[in-house]
Amino acid sequence: MANLLEDIFLENIKKFPEKPALISKNDFLTFSELNEKSNLLAQNFNSLGIKKKDKVLILIPVSVELYITFIALMKIGAVIIFVDPWMKFSNISKSLE
Repeated sequence: MANLLEDIFLENIKKFPEKPALISKNDFLTFSELNEKSNLLAQNFNSLGIKKKDKVLILIPVSVELYITFIALMKIGAVIIFVDPWMKFSNISKSLE
């Protein structure tokens, strides 16, 4: 599924580089800006040793940063685990197994 999402994202970068990809209350990111920010974050994750098939727990509120992080991890092929902030620690721990 990540390949399909990544393919769609990359296709939209080519087709609509200057169109808004993410819109927040006060700002927006174009597809090209989103691509640049997610590439930089993917490089940072790689420098931390995160690689394909590594499990990465995401505990970021819905925001532009969440989507940048999601795309960056998708680009390196990490397994993204979203966690409900209200989950008990034991359930979060099970999610990482």
